[in-house]
Amino acid sequence: MTESSMTTLADVLCLDRREMKPVPEASYPMLGIYSHGKGTFHKQPILGMNAPQAGLYQVKTGDLVLNITFAWEGAVAVVNEEDDGWFVSGRFPTFTVNPNRCDVKFLKYYYRTRSGLDQLGTPKYLFIPSASRDVGDVNEPLVQVG
Repeated sequence: MTESSMTTLADVLCLDRREMKPVPEASYPMLGIYSHGKGTFHKQPILGMNAPQAGLYQVKTGDLVLNITFAWEGAVAVVNEEDDGWFVSGRFPTFTVNPNRCDVKFLKYYYRTRSGLDQLGTPKYLFIPSASRDVGDVNEPLVQVG
């Protein structure tokens, strides 16, 4: 691979955390992520008074979401239309994908490969920046494109 045919996570992903301040009596439908790239599942709704300490974040169709606890085993998914507007805890960082650089479906499948899983299992790739930053610090080659 030549350097000109490589792209980085910073070129492709932008952390997009839509934090919600929970209303104690309101109900929030929660989303989970299966391991091994098997997608999302719907959990029981929670009341705002029971919101996770890690925060409550809303997801949108097309987001790439990963579970940082189980990322090493491919707990990565793309939010589909049925999941739009559901919620995840702060342990599930949500990213938007730059459509000029990559198709989100490609990343979904890439993170099912050995190379993708190896990256997810490397601590520096699991560093989740604060909501005010993106993944710009991760400038190592991600995958060959073009």
